[in-house]
Amino acid sequence: MDFNQYIEDERLNIMLRDALQELGNIGVAHSATALSQILNRKVDMSVPRVALVPIEEMYKRISEVPDELVTAIATETVGGGKMDILMVMDEDSTRALLSVLRSGEIPDLANLTELDKEILVEVGNIIILHCVSAVNTFTGLKLYPLPPSIAVDMVNAILEHMLLKDGVYKTHVLSVEVDIFTESSNIKGIVFMFPDHRELDNLMNQLYGEGWDEI
Repeated sequence: MDFNQYIEDERLNIMLRDALQELGNIGVAHSATALSQILNRKVDMSVPRVALVPIEEMYKRISEVPDELVTAIATETVGGGKMDILMVMDEDSTRALLSVLRSGEIPDLANLTELDKEILVEVGNIIILHCVSAVNTFTGLKLYPLPPSIAVDMVNAILEHMLLKDGVYKTHVLSVEVDIFTESSNIKGIVFMFPDHRELDNLMNQLYGEGWDEI
């Protein structure tokens, strides 16, 4: 069953959303624990808002302004399957996160230091690792994320690069939105996961059994 069939069949869409929500809950819970240890302070995360969305919705989920600067941490998985992953934060969330992790004046996105970028990559890597670990737990796959890279660019430029990556135009994406709370900050992050059909089918097979699309 292809992405369009997932979207068009309301019953299967609900099943898929339930599965993805549980996936998001596991990944976020593990990420909050890991971040708390790094920051040496309590970190809470909201219940993730998980959905399989058409690509045109990706832009709106980040910003209504297509030329707004954002930070993006990107990687891809190897091993049991290939999946591109992108974590995006707007300027307010990026600066709020940096203010928690280091002292001193926080620059705007156009003037981030190399240290700032290294810090953001490390945080993004933690969240991405636990999201991938949750996928592995559900699907039985052995996906391993490569070391991530960071980019500071306009929303449109970053998303178009990911959507056209490998010369394959993608139509849908898994979106995991989460709020990170510390005693002084509220940080919003969005993780986009670009699975191929194999990852989606394996996830559904694990949860609902072989032939789930015939239920």
